[in-house]
Amino acid sequence: MIAQGNRRKSKTNNHPAPDLSGLTNLCVMTYMIVEKYRSGKSKDVYHRFAERGRMLPDDVTYINSWISEDLTTCYQVLEAPGIEKIDEWISNWNDLVDFEVIPVISSAQAKKKIAG
Repeated sequence: MIAQGNRRKSKTNNHPAPDLSGLTNLCVMTYMIVEKYRSGKSKDVYHRFAERGRMLPDDVTYINSWISEDLTTCYQVLEAPGIEKIDEWISNWNDLVDFEVIPVISSAQAKKKIAG
């Protein structure tokens, strides 16, 4: 292959190969995160979020979240290329929150898995 900027040409033809530089994460995992706010820390969690945002690493995508009515537990769905990125995100919050990380699949994926 002969490099031409972000595109490459094959030595055997003149057709440029597709630019795949933006496709760094072809395999993405989905995680259900259960966040249990430490006793008396709910306000601190929301204060930090207001100041700094979610603080997700670049490769982690926020999907949605739900909070228990007593404001002590958050159920959050994130997508990431691997658990290492989730651990990186947790390190921004683990002084205020205890985490349970559960890799999950969609119902459609489960149906395919069961069917074999």
